Amino acid sequence: MSANNETLSRVLTVALGLCIVCSVVVSTAAVALKPQQEANKARDLKRNILMAGGLYDPERSVEEQFVSIQPRVVDIDTGVFVDDVDPALFDQRKSAKDPAQSRTLSGAEDRAKILRRENRAVVYLVKELKFCVVRIVRSCISSMTRPVHSTELFFPFAATGCGPHSMGLSPWSPTRTRSWG
Repeated sequence: MSANNETLSRVLTVALGLCIVCSVVVSTAAVALKPQQEANKARDLKRNILMAGGLYDPERSVEEQFVSIQPRVVDIDTGVFVDDVDPALFDQRKSAKDPAQSRTLSGAEDRAKILRRENRAVVYLVKELKFCVVRIVRSCISSMTRPVHSTELFFPFAATGCGPHSMGLSPWSPTRTRSWG
């Protein structure tokens, strides 16, 4: 090779051009794949909820299995469902950080060292009419691994309906609780 092809300015120009081309390719790929990433994130959350509730069947699609699940927002202190908040838009992490939507935990209450607990949480209700079983599955945002808790509530079948409100019970009256984390 000739000496003028290997000058410092030529090497830097090629390196800079290569960096620009690579950054454009990576940025375009990230923007183009964003919708697919969001869909995969939502599908993964649904699959984790199904697994926590003991409902996951790998032979069937996650969307098909998630049809019988209803997300709801519940006030943690009272156990009453909150209808004025859309569960799809509710951000539990932001709620936990906002002093107006959360409370500071005392040392005895804060065994996990999370410092604050949100006042409202998203729960996922599964109603199986055949057995009149209501499962409440809630994700815990307190840890990096996102453990999921499942609570099954068993109610006798009543002529007026099935579920915690028809029996006059709080949704936080479990007969059996399972945790994965």
